[in-house]
Amino acid sequence: MTIATLLLLSALSTPATAISVHGTVELLENGTTQTVKRFMKIPEGSTLITRANSHLSIRFESGSQLRVGPDSKITLSQVEQSEKAGERTEKIRLLFGKVWARVMKLVGNKAVFEIRTKHAVAGVRGTAFWAESAGSQDSFSVDHGAIALLRENAKPLTLEGRGAHCTASSGGISAASRLENRAIEQLRTQVGGAPASA
Repeated sequence: MTIATLLLLSALSTPATAISVHGTVELLENGTTQTVKRFMKIPEGSTLITRANSHLSIRFESGSQLRVGPDSKITLSQVEQSEKAGERTEKIRLLFGKVWARVMKLVGNKAVFEIRTKHAVAGVRGTAFWAESAGSQDSFSVDHGAIALLRENAKPLTLEGRGAHCTASSGGISAASRLENRAIEQLRTQVGGAPASA
């Protein structure tokens, strides 16, 4: 076995797993469409679409979890797990709709979890949060922990603590605000579940 082969094997694409499926959820991969079923493997590069009154929960090999609300579309852009626990990459593209993510604590500088929308990238290192993309505006809200919002040619914005919230659009990222408990409960309901414990 060559060194190049060993390096390739040390960081392989690892599929996520659908742990809960309610309603109609479709997986698009290599030009084919199939209905998502519980315990189905969701490979890197695939796109998931939830229909009205439907939602999906997927778990990554790292233990991180993503809930996808109704009328949403995401792509698993990159999902890799190295043999070393601290080296993993989980990148999700939120094309439209709403998601909730619970990210297992990242250890080391080579661990990445991010959700990219049209207007910003949310990078995290152990937290739970919601992201929503509605075309002209995206929004980000913290369940617990903190997220860093990044945008090209702009200073990063950190949202920290329960209910921390901001929006992003072609005009930039808004100042941080805080959601009331009622709004947080609505977000929970919209993605089909309760939050992870802090």
